[in-house]
Amino acid sequence: MGLSGYALRANPTYATGAAGSRRILLGSAAHFVAVPPERDDEPVREFASFTADLHRLADG
Repeated sequence: MGLSGYALRANPTYATGAAGSRRILLGSAAHFVAVPPERDDEPVREFASFTADLHRLADG
């Protein structure tokens, strides 16, 4: 079963895997990046698939 941005926001622990790992979900309209909740105050972030947003994701 695949994850959605909603699933990551509802339960950020889905972001955990190997220690310190991240999870990135790529979609046609938006991308979601998740880190373990203890690593960031906002463990799940959404980035639109426009160039400026992708630059923001890369700088993140």
